[in-house]
Amino acid sequence: MNTPNEPQNGPHDPYTPPAATPEAAAAPVAAGAPRPVRPPPPSDTRGSIGLGIGLAWACLIGGYTIFGFLITAVYAVLPLDARDAVAVLLALLPWLMMIALIVWMASSGQSRTASGIGLGIASIFGVALLLVAACFGLFASGGFR
Repeated sequence: MNTPNEPQNGPHDPYTPPAATPEAAAAPVAAGAPRPVRPPPPSDTRGSIGLGIGLAWACLIGGYTIFGFLITAVYAVLPLDARDAVAVLLALLPWLMMIALIVWMASSGQSRTASGIGLGIASIFGVALLLVAACFGLFASGGFR
């Protein structure tokens, strides 16, 4: 066992990382001096797939939240004949926003974000399919007995 007064037999202390270059090992470093920090890798100009998936879900959740507030105003103000048509158009706005974001991101060179929005739409359909299947299974089996 190594004690502070005993010289080390190995090439270095196991708790300190080895020097990357011989020059760095030879250069003395003052105690408390900051170590040089590596610059972050350059960001990808094509965007992020995760950002696209998040944007798709944000459009869906935010769009239908706004839809809920707008539809109450529409039903209070518009006559009976126009209510349903406006409600259908308002319900399609989050999906149209996702399509517009795909086109905008792809035309601005962020192809990964655009494909991420497409994957987000696919995940929305996947979650909806699983929820419908689970509800159908509950109803077909007689509910929560």
